Amino acid sequence: MSRVGSSGVIVQQMLGMAKFDVIVNIYLSAITTRMVLSGLDKAADLKRKQVWRAPGGSSIEA
Repeated sequence: MSRVGSSGVIVQQMLGMAKFDVIVNIYLSAITTRMVLSGLDKAADLKRKQVWRAPGGSSIEA
């Protein structure tokens, strides 16, 4: 029962040796990059949808 309080330090040391902070940093960076790229794709789609073509232009009408 007296060693229960010191188990937190041991867990912190094990996570430090396993480079848990690096793992979390890489994971969060990947999520952020994915969200930024997804946002850029959506912004490009919105810009592309704003193009209006006049009827009778270069398109072939059936």
